[in-house]
Amino acid sequence: MMWLLGAALSFVLDLLLGDPEKLLHPVVVMGKAISRLEKILRAGFPKTPRGERAAGFVLALLLPVGTLAVTSVALWAVGLIHPILRFALGIFWGWQALALKGLNTESKRVYTALTTGTIEEARKAVSRIVGRDTQRLDEAGVTVGERDSLNYETDKPLFDKMHIRVTRVMDVQITADGETKAYETSAQTVEDALEKCGVQLGEEDRVEPALTEKVKDGMEITVRRVEVKEEVQTEEVAYETEYQDTASLYEGETQVKTEGVPGEKEVTYKVTYVDGEEESREAASEKVTKEPVAEVVLRGTSQKEEASGGVDVSGGNGTGNVAGTFVDMYGNTVSYSSMMSGTCTAYSVPGGTTSLGWDAVYGVVAVNPNIIPYGTKMYITSPDGSVVYGYGVAGDTGGAVMAGDILADLCYNTLEECSQIGRRTMNIYILS
Repeated sequence: MMWLLGAALSFVLDLLLGDPEKLLHPVVVMGKAISRLEKILRAGFPKTPRGERAAGFVLALLLPVGTLAVTSVALWAVGLIHPILRFALGIFWGWQALALKGLNTESKRVYTALTTGTIEEARKAVSRIVGRDTQRLDEAGVTVGERDSLNYETDKPLFDKMHIRVTRVMDVQITADGETKAYETSAQTVEDALEKCGVQLGEEDRVEPALTEKVKDGMEITVRRVEVKEEVQTEEVAYETEYQDTASLYEGETQVKTEGVPGEKEVTYKVTYVDGEEESREAASEKVTKEPVAEVVLRGTSQKEEASGGVDVSGGNGTGNVAGTFVDMYGNTVSYSSMMSGTCTAYSVPGGTTSLGWDAVYGVVAVNPNIIPYGTKMYITSPDGSVVYGYGVAGDTGGAVMAGDILADLCYNTLEECSQIGRRTMNIYILS
């Protein structure tokens, strides 16, 4: 009951009197004790993050333990003199500890100083609450964390043009080689942070943020590994197509004379890989190892005769009949507009040309152009099918056909081939 009564009396005193300015307040005493202990502990512990943490732990332990010890001993000592004195001292300290009216008054003073006064007045008002010398707060607003370090001891006297450097220890995350790790670093730039954290950079590696970027607490740094390789691949070289005009084909018709063959080349590529994945490739050089063979295509130039006019079979050494069909040497059924039967011979002029300037080769037939116009396509075989010349085109003439001695003279590539014709009756089918 006595403790409850003492607490009630302390509360009443606080409401009535508050905290007289001339009365030394326990909070002020504790503030001064903290300032003194900080200096002693900083001097006694190593200037490392671990040492700073240890000093802070000791300070946090000494303050409440010391306060409890001092008050307990004081109350015990005055209690030896008389219990009433111990009761009175308890009421007095309870009054100062509560400080409800004092906090309200001092808070208003701080607010008034900040809104209508100066920063010095506000600092002085704050000192009544925290019990510390606020007039010596750093106007630069720099606070030193427990992991940070200074280039001077905190108790070193100031001098003119003194340069104080605070080295911040910051937390960063570095992602590289598929892993993300957390580091503590005092580096100033991203490049310094990577070096101090043991992350090696290749010549082509990419870093975000930029290497010159200032390090910030909580910064995330990403390193992307870049590798540039040379790779050689064998690729196909397309062949060209060449065209040769020939009268053995009608206009619009083509025939492959020589098949094209693709070539080969070795291409050296500059390939860029980012974190193991291909990003781009660029051809740096190439070397042809096998030249392509051009394809040669025959292109027809002969004009087709109008079907209405037909072929005049009234002259020459032969007879004719009207349109029909026949089966060629390949087993195909072919339509013809007319058929003539008459004496045919054969000739060969290796390397020579016809009267029209065509190459004198197999498939060219010498005719009387008044009977069979130049460019007429035909199919020639013996009436019984035992001797087949095949397909040809009217592209030459001669004295025998012009004189009417023969119906046609068939061109071969060699004299040996001519012997199979000799002089015999052949059917000439004029193709539609």
